[in-house]
Amino acid sequence: MSKLGAILFLFVFCFCLKSIAQQKSGGKTDNLEYYIQNKKIGLRDKATKKLVVPCKYDYIGSFSKTGLTSVKRDGLCGYINSHAVEVIKPQYQAAYYFPENGIAAVKKNGKWGYINKVGTIKIPFEYDEANSFSEGLAIVKKGGKWGAINSLGNTVIPFRYDEFRSFSKEGVASVSLSNKWGMIGKKGNILIECKYDNVFYLNKDGYAVVKRDGKYGVVKKDGKEVVTCEYEGAGSLSDGLLAVKKGEKWGYVDIYGNMIIPYRFESSRDFNNGTAGVYDEHGSYIIAKDTRTIKAFPNSSLIFTVSYCEDTSYYVLYKSGKHGLADDKGSIILPIKYEDIKSNYGDGLFAVKDNNKWGFVDTSGRVKIQFKYEDTNYYFKDERITAKYQGKWGLINTTDNVITNFEYDEIKQYTGFAEVKKGDKWGAINLDGKKLLECKYDEVGWLNSSYGYFTVKLNGKDGYVDLYGNDTF
Repeated sequence: MSKLGAILFLFVFCFCLKSIAQQKSGGKTDNLEYYIQNKKIGLRDKATKKLVVPCKYDYIGSFSKTGLTSVKRDGLCGYINSHAVEVIKPQYQAAYYFPENGIAAVKKNGKWGYINKVGTIKIPFEYDEANSFSEGLAIVKKGGKWGAINSLGNTVIPFRYDEFRSFSKEGVASVSLSNKWGMIGKKGNILIECKYDNVFYLNKDGYAVVKRDGKYGVVKKDGKEVVTCEYEGAGSLSDGLLAVKKGEKWGYVDIYGNMIIPYRFESSRDFNNGTAGVYDEHGSYIIAKDTRTIKAFPNSSLIFTVSYCEDTSYYVLYKSGKHGLADDKGSIILPIKYEDIKSNYGDGLFAVKDNNKWGFVDTSGRVKIQFKYEDTNYYFKDERITAKYQGKWGLINTTDNVITNFEYDEIKQYTGFAEVKKGDKWGAINLDGKKLLECKYDEVGWLNSSYGYFTVKLNGKDGYVDLYGNDTF
């Protein structure tokens, strides 16, 4: 074979391997978008607008790494690949996303089981409720109780729990028995007995705040109660300290229940990066973990604490009907003279009200947007702000440029889009002000940014709308 022939052979061989791999995985899917025609859903190429999956489904999900996605047709669910091949014909009442282990939960005749990528039943249909596999386990319900199984269908955690929350990345789940909560490990081993009214988040150090008989304490991951349940209130464990309430006063204890800062405050905040905000009958304070008072603000109170970055917290102060702002060193950023302050997350700005108008200042107190707006929802996503001007809502950016006209009766900003209302109907715009949906729906739900569609409701019916305005009603 000539050198050129060998190169051509190698090229064709590699191309065939790639094609076979794509067929097995279902092909490329990040170039596809929802398209609705005659009230049915299909998928088409974003660039060429050519239909890849015919418009014959009531629903199409997102493709998993297995190359399959669930679809619904004529009230039944199945799976297709991105070449529109119905790998598993619609035959189920419900069908979940295929996880990487290639075993998906499906429902048939009122019971849940699990199938593989070619539709072979791997775990029988015997569960009342089921969840997808995660970290090797699936939480399922049988005979009115919750447990967990492995991918072979073997019971790993017995069916004995009334409620079963998902496992955390640390391999711990909260479970309930007879209205009492505890925690277990992934092998079903009991970490914290089910004897608490509630068990809160287990922190990275293995401690959880718990509540029993109306009182709060702390339990270690091994079940040892390191802080007795004796407090009327508790915050979150942070910086190794816990804000606790005894009687009518707040103080701080460490994770072993040792009193670090005595009970003398009317209210307290969690520590963050070594400082916390508190107040008593004399005023508000920023305190350090070693009990030092970093700064006192006489005759004022702390409304809330805001953290914008890892090394700084900001404290909103209140005094005689006015608001101000301080940083965690006690330096006054805004004097206590404003009618209101709202915290805004993401761009280091605060919404501030003065003379009945809202403007925006940065963390050094400089006015970035003049006081001229009637209201703001204080959403800061992608440097966009919702603001109300002359009775209507619109979008501006953080340099006060108008993104969309002030024409809406209500506006809610989310990642990637804003939900807008005119009269009693809802629509959607993108964050550049482009209209995505006409204001004609009773409700607008979430946006699937991968395939470009919204969930909506109209006249009591749920449906879908693509980015071209076609819907399924």
